[in-house]
Amino acid sequence: MTRLFTKVSLFTLGLCLTALGMQAQMTVTTGNTATELATMLAGEGVEVSGATLNPGCATTQRGTFGFPVGTSDLGIDSGIVLTSGKVDAAGTGVYSPVGTFISATSTGGSDPDLATLLPGTTLNDACVLEFDFKPSGDTIKFRYVFGSEEYPEFACSGFNDVFGFFITGGGFGAPTNIALVPGTTIPVAINSINKAPAGTSYSVSTCAAMGTGSPFTMYYVDNEGVLLSPNVAYDGFTTVLTAIAAVNPCDTYHLKLAIADGGDQSYDSGVFLEAGSLTSTNLEVRTYGGAGFEIPYTNCVRGCPPGKFTVKRTGSFGAAITVPYSLEGTAVNGVDYALLPGSVVIPAGEETADVYIVPTILPVPVGPKTVVVKIYSPYVCGDDTIVLSSDTITIFDRVFIEIDQADTTICVGESVNLHVNTDTVLDLVWTPTATLVNNPDEYDVIASPTTTTNYVATVTLAEEGVACPASSDTVKISVLYPPDVSFADSSLLMCLDGVYELNPIIVPEPDAGYTYFWSPPSGLSSTVIRNPEASPATSTLYTVNVNSGAVGCDASASIYITVLPNDITLINNDTSVCAGSVVPLNASGHPAFTYYWTPETYIVDPHAMNTAITATESGWVTITASHEGCDDMPHSFYLDVQPIPKVDLGADRTLCSGDTAHLYVGTTPTYSGYTYDWTSGMKLTDSTIKDPIFNGYSSETYIVVVQTPIGCEGRDTLNITVNPSQFATVNISDTSLCPDVRIQLQANGAVSYRWEPSYGLDNDSIANPLATPDYTTEYILYATSDQGCVDTEHVRINVLPGAVTYMPDSVQIWPGEKYQIDLTSNAHYFSWFPPEGLDYTNVANPYASPEVRTRYFVTATTEGGCSVVDSIDIIVNLESVVDIPNAFAPGNSFSNNGKLYIVRRGDATLNRFDIYNRWGNKVFSTTDINEGWDGTFQGTPQPLGVYVYDVEVVLKSGQVVHLTGNVTLMR
Repeated sequence: MTRLFTKVSLFTLGLCLTALGMQAQMTVTTGNTATELATMLAGEGVEVSGATLNPGCATTQRGTFGFPVGTSDLGIDSGIVLTSGKVDAAGTGVYSPVGTFISATSTGGSDPDLATLLPGTTLNDACVLEFDFKPSGDTIKFRYVFGSEEYPEFACSGFNDVFGFFITGGGFGAPTNIALVPGTTIPVAINSINKAPAGTSYSVSTCAAMGTGSPFTMYYVDNEGVLLSPNVAYDGFTTVLTAIAAVNPCDTYHLKLAIADGGDQSYDSGVFLEAGSLTSTNLEVRTYGGAGFEIPYTNCVRGCPPGKFTVKRTGSFGAAITVPYSLEGTAVNGVDYALLPGSVVIPAGEETADVYIVPTILPVPVGPKTVVVKIYSPYVCGDDTIVLSSDTITIFDRVFIEIDQADTTICVGESVNLHVNTDTVLDLVWTPTATLVNNPDEYDVIASPTTTTNYVATVTLAEEGVACPASSDTVKISVLYPPDVSFADSSLLMCLDGVYELNPIIVPEPDAGYTYFWSPPSGLSSTVIRNPEASPATSTLYTVNVNSGAVGCDASASIYITVLPNDITLINNDTSVCAGSVVPLNASGHPAFTYYWTPETYIVDPHAMNTAITATESGWVTITASHEGCDDMPHSFYLDVQPIPKVDLGADRTLCSGDTAHLYVGTTPTYSGYTYDWTSGMKLTDSTIKDPIFNGYSSETYIVVVQTPIGCEGRDTLNITVNPSQFATVNISDTSLCPDVRIQLQANGAVSYRWEPSYGLDNDSIANPLATPDYTTEYILYATSDQGCVDTEHVRINVLPGAVTYMPDSVQIWPGEKYQIDLTSNAHYFSWFPPEGLDYTNVANPYASPEVRTRYFVTATTEGGCSVVDSIDIIVNLESVVDIPNAFAPGNSFSNNGKLYIVRRGDATLNRFDIYNRWGNKVFSTTDINEGWDGTFQGTPQPLGVYVYDVEVVLKSGQVVHLTGNVTLMR
């Protein structure tokens, strides 16, 4: 039967994710061995062995699960899980969000015992855990939850997933399913526990056919829509159920836990079994303290009423039962307590039996001793002994009492909260009572002593006629008083970088319990000792806080330390003055200091803080401040005394126009810091240097001003007379000529001439030489006047490069084709002849498409006007050719644009171009010779393979060409 998958709305999924964020997350692990799974399931009174898994149960079908304690959505905190799908796969495992469709397959196949529960139904994906067990009691049981994706759609359908717990051995001759609806013999299944008829499209009668009362809705948990468990993916599951069976103690039984998909491999199911819930015990033991002592834990006291342990049974009380036990721990049976035999009888008709532990009174205390009681199964299973239950009781030397507060110290006026831990069956009294704020018989009291006091809490057993020694605990509360603190002097004067030991007066004289805290910490060797050394950087008020040993017992005092500065301020900065100036000297400092200026010479008063000096020579001027006990404080500035210069430029000068003259300034006294300013500075290489060069063309008068950096100044004047030196002329200026240059030069205006270089000239010492240079040359004319001045003229003759061309002598084309002429040249301008068959006649690389063989001539001209003529033959082949490639790749831009075309040279027309696949079906046809096949048929890409083409072409000559063959389509 085919099952319909249902969709979960986005709203439901959103709620699921929200709920998931608000609850504790279930964790799962997979791949556990059969022994690990069986051991985790086993609890008290059961021994397991020989665990196996069916070979088809995948590692992802079984595992363990767990929730943080108290957060389980299933009612089971941890255990093992067996599924017909997967445990841990994200999105398909048992812990996927609610609404996730859980469906997975395995090789588990069927199981014969499960098949008996669903006769006629094919089983798949089985997971089966089997093991032997030996019970210690007459009953075994364990707790489980069954869940499924079959819920709710397939409830009451004709098929379901199936699971069962089959027991054999003892009185169970054949495998018997104990996974039953409580109080019935009906197997737990989709059809026996569900919420029918709501949520199902099947008849509820199918469920009712399983037995009276079916379906049992009270055991069903709807996990769809209400989002009860965001941690469990199944849409529904059962409440926590118990599988139970009567057994014979010590016999060996076999248990099979099995689950499988029914009818198909979809809609998975799973069963969760509680860890440690496979048990077989009806006995337990519990200890009780003597006189009810349970603090700090169950105990009895030497000399007080005895403790006991009680053995309790469940089930039938009709017959007496002897329960063996052992007594372990640090206490010795018969030494620390009265000898006990090792077994106890629960009489017929009784539920419990008591055994008393009577502590022995010893001559000296021995400290707490433990008695660990373990009861064993009354059934002897060979050499095995099985511990069913255990508990512990402690024997004390005295009644337990403990004051929480340790010995403590307080300041007078403070209080301490005291609390005692002891059993409430005891009478309590505190002493002394005078400084207690509340009643002395309360567990919590407030003590406010004014002197050191030992407080004692004493307890006695209130039960009449019972001897039980009193017991007590003591706490000491020490009371302290704040001290008196002062300083002999409240202020102090000291030099900076000095050290002073602070010494407060403390009454009473402190002992080891005193603590100290100085503030601020800056400048102190320590802030937590009585006598720190102080070396503050600035005047500081130091305060010491002295504590006598308790919170609140503080006193403080302060001392102010005034720190003299270790420096003064020199107001003068390094300065420069002209010789003979008077310079004020100024400083600022503490009035207690004495002052001294050096050098004394030329200083008005060398012992005054503020005075003056007459500047005569450069040097350092220093003031030193002093104070007894402090280091001297010298400060200096540099006084730069600059001279007033005397200047001499020498005699006046006469020059030719364009000549240069090196000018020089004579200056005294010698000084490296002079600056120079020539006015006007025209026609000088640099008007700000001592010895500039004159290169002017007209007469000038110069005044030079010489200054020191601060303006100490001297000056002088110089006259320069300039004769003219521009008189020569040349007949031509710069010119450019093509190769084979020949030009006549002509100069005028001078009395003599000289040309440089002499290359290309017929005579370099005349006014009119003939120039014939082969390459670009610049000629310089030196002409001399009758006053001896020299004039120069320049003539540059540029020899232009000749035009050059390169192209093939001839090329071959076919009718209808065109050829772009491959001409390489340094020219810029072109002229082709004849124009027939050319697209352009004035470009370097025109396209040529003549109908017959033609020779084309080109005249190439450079930018400078130099020309050359070259030619090329275009040979026209009058016979056309056609061909077809043997392979192509559709859509490949490197394969002729991804299409299959007819390759041709020359003019031709197409009668047909047909392509057939391997079955003879035509997949392409055209009569357009320029159209190609793109590898598709009716818009569908054709598969990789070999195709047949049939082509008929008519050449320009009228010849008919017929081509057939194979082409491979590649992808």
